[in-house]
Amino acid sequence: MQDIEWIDSADATVLLPLIDSGGSLLGLLVLGGKRSEAKYSSEDRLLLQAVASAVLLTLEQRLHQRTPLPFGQGAALDAADSEPAQQCDRCERIFKSTLTTCEGCLIALRPASVPSLLAGKFRVLSRIGSGGMGIVYMGEDVDLNRPVAIKTLPRLSEAAVRRLRREARALATIHHPNLEGIYGVESWRGTPMLVLEYLSGGTLASRLRGGPLEVQTVIETGAAMADALHSLHRAGVLHRDIKPSNIGFTGDDTPKLLDFGLAVVAAPDFAKPSGDLSEHGESITRTRAMFASAPDQSSGILAGTPLYMSPEAIAGGKPDVGFDLWGLAVTLFEATAGMNPFVAGDRLETARLISHGILPDIRSLRADCPVRFATFLHDSLSVNRLQRPRSAREFGSRLRAADVRVGA
Repeated sequence: MQDIEWIDSADATVLLPLIDSGGSLLGLLVLGGKRSEAKYSSEDRLLLQAVASAVLLTLEQRLHQRTPLPFGQGAALDAADSEPAQQCDRCERIFKSTLTTCEGCLIALRPASVPSLLAGKFRVLSRIGSGGMGIVYMGEDVDLNRPVAIKTLPRLSEAAVRRLRREARALATIHHPNLEGIYGVESWRGTPMLVLEYLSGGTLASRLRGGPLEVQTVIETGAAMADALHSLHRAGVLHRDIKPSNIGFTGDDTPKLLDFGLAVVAAPDFAKPSGDLSEHGESITRTRAMFASAPDQSSGILAGTPLYMSPEAIAGGKPDVGFDLWGLAVTLFEATAGMNPFVAGDRLETARLISHGILPDIRSLRADCPVRFATFLHDSLSVNRLQRPRSAREFGSRLRAADVRVGA
């Protein structure tokens, strides 16, 4: 069933079976349509059959010579690998479907929502996190012997999966040291899965559980994220969900922007700010009502996380770079003060605080916050868009100008 879904999502036009001398199906040679949109001719098919025969011969020779390798040095796909794996609820490790007891905790396992080996090359090792958009697992690329993160996504329509693959390809072309790497998009039993760079340093959200960060660290992290957003925006991509849990760190503390579950590849004109709230008129009241009942990780018109959404996003405005810059500014405020400035008794009150620009003075929450940095946060979270940075590049420049090493 998984193979059929993959072939369907690949928009295959020609399928050539690779059948060995014993009559077993070793694989398929799958081709999409021609770029010219012309049909495959009889001559084309004869040539493809010759290619398939050559591939089959090489494949049979390699299978005949291959001996199983130890874990971490390549892996042969076992039938049990493609079945739902088993998971330990205590240590959250993932085991093959044939096991019933955790080797370390010695407790009964339960079926997991992933296989133990994804796409024949990504070993799933343990569950490391979850959110509104899916569950994240630590894994290993058994061919390249490197750690990866595997994120499951909600079941999507065929068209949505194709769009996800297109957007993942677009993101994969954007190279920046502060963007999490995307290694691939896979599917297992109808569930799309992203294979991503594994960040062993945890997230900003996990670090903030120990209290606010040093102001200098906040500025350096924010400047790196602004640079990453500049690369995204220049390529026509909006992240739309900047928050502490979507900023991760490598083992050497390099910050990286992650989780592109709500990212959109947009037209170049999205870089133009959509204007002041007055442009949205009566839509503000209607959207606030939706906001009040929206989940923490919403979709649709309120795509994003409410506490980090800009006044324009709450008003139902067209997404632009300001959505991302606002979320980053809120994140930096939270990392400095140890609290989100718009936390309230309910979501409707949060929407009111954001829409009216009701922002606490960060120096009342963090006495050692330099004046220049406090001013930067106040301006970046102003309800008046003219006070805010208009681009990620400007955001980074103004933030670096507030560096505490320059003086308070």
